[in-house]
Amino acid sequence: MKTLGKILIYFSLAVLLFWQGPRIYNLITAEPYSTPFTLYSCTIHDFVSVAPKEGRGTRLVDRQGNIYDESAQPMFYYSVVIDKGNMPDSIEGRKITQEGIRRHNAIVMRSPDDINRKAAPVYLLMESIPDGMELQDPEQAFVSKKDGITIYDMGSNSVDKAKTEAFSKALSDNGFVFPVVLASANPSHRKEYDAGYLMTDSEGKLFRMVQVDGQPSVERIPAADGLELKDIVVTELRDSSLAGFLIGKDDSFYILNSALELIPTDMKYDPFQQKFLLVGDMFYYTFKISDKKGEMYYALRTGTFETVDTLYREYPEDTSIPRLHFTSQNDKYVRPRISL
Repeated sequence: MKTLGKILIYFSLAVLLFWQGPRIYNLITAEPYSTPFTLYSCTIHDFVSVAPKEGRGTRLVDRQGNIYDESAQPMFYYSVVIDKGNMPDSIEGRKITQEGIRRHNAIVMRSPDDINRKAAPVYLLMESIPDGMELQDPEQAFVSKKDGITIYDMGSNSVDKAKTEAFSKALSDNGFVFPVVLASANPSHRKEYDAGYLMTDSEGKLFRMVQVDGQPSVERIPAADGLELKDIVVTELRDSSLAGFLIGKDDSFYILNSALELIPTDMKYDPFQQKFLLVGDMFYYTFKISDKKGEMYYALRTGTFETVDTLYREYPEDTSIPRLHFTSQNDKYVRPRISL
């Protein structure tokens, strides 16, 4: 027994050393590295980054090293620029108002751990036109089956037969072939409006489904016919200019505008491996797509969504030694894995 006990102790120590030893070494030897917050500027038409001042505070710097104040990013720092009296009356021929700035400013984020996880195929169903003035948390949810969808009242865990029949029929009448394959929505009351679901059927066709006053509103989106999709992102921006983003199997990135027209872009994005950040304003969308190798920035003009500029930052080579760990920023699973 003593021999077995020693073996278990030595084995535990070896596992602990293999697990924590490389981590401690990497913490001691790693050099801190971070990249500055960067946006495309509508006034100087270049990427502008936040950099520290000598002493305290920050400043804005373009790629050539030119230094600016907040006026180089008037849409992002609009409160400061307005307070200083530096906001121009118009930019690129468009009149500037504080309400217009707030309405068009947008942020959308996406991380691999948003989709790299197993989740029950239960979809919350919001009412887009509630009785009161504000959106309410969903009280119903639906599951998809081969012959339709079933809608449940979550409070009583009972089937709403009338809605189940109505929604299944509305989808079928518009050509939806069950079951649901991909579905994206933002079932939260903390937004200005609800755009419902963007979802694909078993044949890969794209649809939008919204609950309006308790009734289904279903629309097929033929612009996406022929695309093989791996991910869908519903945006619900304040200005309603975008319906969502569609990601193809080949990592191609498409924008679905408010008219449900499909607009291809120059961007490549793997939602299972890369992080995604959009910061938009009246004039440009700055997209940041990053992974462990670096970060790629795209500046797209609003309205046309043409790429006007790009920027790539490569991260320093990772010199840390391989180690055992159990979690990852790319998924929600807890399991042993070796980082290389």
